[in-house]
Amino acid sequence: MAGWVVIIFAACSSVGLDNSRVQSLDIQARKYCDEGMRLSGENKPDEAIRAFSKSIRIDPSVTAYSGRSAEYAGKGRIDDALSDMNSAILISPRYPPAYTRRGSIYFRKGDYDRAARDYLRAISLDPNHAEYYYNLALTYARLGRADEERGMYEKSVKTDQYYYPAQYNLACIYAQSNEHQKALDSLEKAVVGGFADAPRMKVEPALSGVRNSARFRALLKNIEIIIKSTIKQ
Repeated sequence: MAGWVVIIFAACSSVGLDNSRVQSLDIQARKYCDEGMRLSGENKPDEAIRAFSKSIRIDPSVTAYSGRSAEYAGKGRIDDALSDMNSAILISPRYPPAYTRRGSIYFRKGDYDRAARDYLRAISLDPNHAEYYYNLALTYARLGRADEERGMYEKSVKTDQYYYPAQYNLACIYAQSNEHQKALDSLEKAVVGGFADAPRMKVEPALSGVRNSARFRALLKNIEIIIKSTIKQ
C-alpha cells in the first residue's frame, strides 16, 4: 500500500440530508453533550464519557453517541464504540458522518468489507466529501483491490484537488506505475494543499522514480520555505 494511512472524520453540512436527531432538542441533554465535547477537547475521556452518558439517558442523539463512541475507541473499548455508532445510525440512518465513523471502527477491527460498505453508504448519501473517497481507498488497499484504490483516490481529488492525503498517495501510485509527470503533478497539489513532510518524501520508496527530478527538488525547497516562514510568524 502506497503512502500513509489516515482515517479522517468529517462533519456534514450538506443541505437536504436527514440530520434529524443529530442534536438533542432537550436543553439538559444538550448541556451534557456540550460538556462532553468540552471535556473531550481537554483530553478527559472518563469525564467526557460520563457527560455523554448523561445526555444519552435524558434524550439520545447522534452527537452524544458519536462523542462517546470516539472516547470509547480512544480507550480501546472498540466493541462499545461500535455499539454506540450502531445506535447513532438507528436514530438517523441517512446521516453520512455516522457511517464514516462506524466504518473507521470496522477498519480498526480489521473488518474491511464492512468498513467499505459503510464508506460506500456515506458516499451514496453525500458524494461531495473528498475524505469519504479517501477512506474507502485506504480500505480497498487493505483488501488488495489496487485498481479500485486508485479510482477512489482519483475521485477524492476530483472532489477537492488540494486534498493532500489523497494527492500524496496518488503520487506514490503514479510513480510506481512510471507515470512520473502525473506523480509530480499530484505532489505539487499535495504541497499546495498543506503537505509538508519533506523527510518522508526524501525516503518514500514509492517515489524513487521521481526523486532525482528538478520538480521534486523544487518541491522540497518550497516546503522548506513554507516551514521557515511559519516558524518566523
